[in-house]
Amino acid sequence: MPVHQQFSLLIRLKNANQYQRYLTGDFFAAPWTGGVLATSAGVTEDRVDVPPGAFDFFRADADEPSLAPLQVARLAPRLLNSVYRHVFDKALAFLYHTGHQKSWVLLDDARSCVWSQFSDSDTPEGMSLRSDRMSWPLLAHVLSAAPSFKAFLASLDGDLYLKGLERLSSEKLYFIYYALNYCETNDDRFLASLLEAGVEPPAWHIVNGALRNFQTFADVFNCSVGSFMNPEQKCAWSF
Repeated sequence: MPVHQQFSLLIRLKNANQYQRYLTGDFFAAPWTGGVLATSAGVTEDRVDVPPGAFDFFRADADEPSLAPLQVARLAPRLLNSVYRHVFDKALAFLYHTGHQKSWVLLDDARSCVWSQFSDSDTPEGMSLRSDRMSWPLLAHVLSAAPSFKAFLASLDGDLYLKGLERLSSEKLYFIYYALNYCETNDDRFLASLLEAGVEPPAWHIVNGALRNFQTFADVFNCSVGSFMNPEQKCAWSF
C-alpha cells in the first residue's frame, strides 16, 4: 500500500481505542512500547510503529469526521521525519561498509544547503543555528514537507471548512495546523543555549525550514519571490 494511502487509513481511525486495536491487530506484530509521550515513529527495515502521541486526540474538533484529514498535518510529518532519519543512518552505514559515496554525497549536499540557510546573515537576529548537529534533523523535516502534503491531499474527500474561517482553503488550513502542531515556548536563555549546542532544532527552524523550501506553500499563500518564505534558491530534493 502506498505511504500516502496508509496515512489516509490511519487518520480515519476515530479514537485511541480503535487505534490501539489497530496497533495490536494484523498490521503490527506488537503494540507500541516507545513511551506514552512519544510522538516520533519507530522505524526499522521492515516496519514503522506509530505512537498514539503522533495523533491529536485532544483537539476540540478531533471527533469531527469531516476534519479528520487535518490529523495528517500532525501525523505525516512525524512519520516521514522518522523514516528519513532512518534513511540517513542506513546511507552512512552503507558508506562505511562499502566506500560508495554517491548516496551520502547527495544527502550531505542537501544538508549543507539547509544548514547554510539558517546559519547565514539572512536569518533573523538571534535565530542563527550554531550547532551543526541540528543540520541532519532539520534536513529530515525539510524533506518531509512535500510527501506530507501529498498525504493530506490523498486523505481529502472534499474541501475542508472551519466555522468562521470559511475563507481559508483546505491547503491553507493544512499549513496552519502543521505550524500549530510544532508550537513550543522557549525563554531567551534556553533558546540561546539550544542554538549553540542543541541536537534537535527549535520549532521555529523546523516549521520555517520545511515551508520556505516547499514551493507549494509559497504558491498557496502568495509569498513574494525573494521573501524569507519564498527564497529564489530552495533546498528541495527527492530521493
